Amino acid sequence: MMGLGAGAGKRGELGASLVEFAIVAPLLFLLLFGIIESGRLLATYTSVYTAAREGARYATVTAGSTGVPAYVDCAGIEAAARAKAPFLSGSEVEIEVIWPDSGGACPTPPAPEAVDRQDRVKVVVRSEFSSPVPIISALLGNITVESSQQRTVFVPEDDDE
Repeated sequence: MMGLGAGAGKRGELGASLVEFAIVAPLLFLLLFGIIESGRLLATYTSVYTAAREGARYATVTAGSTGVPAYVDCAGIEAAARAKAPFLSGSEVEIEVIWPDSGGACPTPPAPEAVDRQDRVKVVVRSEFSSPVPIISALLGNITVESSQQRTVFVPEDDDE
């Protein structure tokens, strides 16, 4: 009879371990997926921030790619920003280019002669973040990730002044 009692105790412990695992496992998986999704959100923010910074840098440092000065080259600014957003697909990214001092925004930038030496260009990049994990998506919903960068444009001085 003693042999039966010893085996019965081990089966009871196995059942208790299974119940404990069933209680703890969802919390562990929620924690694991939460950490993974936090990493994805950080990667999305980094891409959005870098895209805005690169768009503003393009407008202030480079020569225009389409025959117009870079500081009013909407297509060039947007292309430079999109090139620096590798984690985001093109449909998820919204890029807004604004000239707060000169009064203009893409797709109709100010005329090059309307931009002064101390004017600024502002590039705003937005993207929606949503988790593919249903419970995290239900908890967080869609998160709009946005970054804005402003730089002073370089307008060459005329030689005849």
